[in-house]
Amino acid sequence: MIMLIVAGFVSAQDVIITNDSRKIDAQIIEVSQTEVKYKEKSNPNGPTFVLNTQEINSIIYANGSVSTYNHQTQNYPAGSQQSGTTYQVDSQLTPGSLITKSGGTYFYNGKSMSESEYVAFVQNNCYEAWQSYQSGQKLVKSGWTYFGVGLGCIVLSIPLAFAPYSLYYDPILWGLGGGFLISSVVCLPIGYTRMNNSYEIFNQQCARRTAKLEFGIQSSQNGIGLAMKF
Repeated sequence: MIMLIVAGFVSAQDVIITNDSRKIDAQIIEVSQTEVKYKEKSNPNGPTFVLNTQEINSIIYANGSVSTYNHQTQNYPAGSQQSGTTYQVDSQLTPGSLITKSGGTYFYNGKSMSESEYVAFVQNNCYEAWQSYQSGQKLVKSGWTYFGVGLGCIVLSIPLAFAPYSLYYDPILWGLGGGFLISSVVCLPIGYTRMNNSYEIFNQQCARRTAKLEFGIQSSQNGIGLAMKF
């Protein structure tokens, strides 16, 4: 009996269940409205970890009590950044409701969304808008890469102008630099336009979409698969 009691006491622990179904065996140190501090159960003398409550689905305490976190009705301040947050409004998707944008903040059904929350929202609710944002983001990254390479070629050509055989190297570097800079000038405006106007695609194609069932092939970050839209 004593051994059973001791074994039960030793095995007692807090368990954190995250939104992505991860199970963390923990020793809860402190719980606030915005974050939970804990230590790993396997290393109680180790470092203290901090987890945003927006990433937590529920906490099962050692005494058997359970705390559940519901993020469906959260209303974040304009421009706020929530680390690791997924804007969970799938069940609140209202046909005919439009997304508006003011500065870097998006608004939908009276709720504000940061840039990352908006991307998560359209990824779950409007593939067309998410695809436009992703393609624009890729163009922006490519544009800034081209700009850096082009500027580097031009800067490198300056000291080479005083070196032997500069007549051969300078035109090549200037040509490469100019080509990369021109490519960046093309990519950056198109990329930013696609990113900034992707919410209009949601308003045009998804907000007013009539209820129907569709099957097809759809690509995502994880690959290609059979998709069903309804």
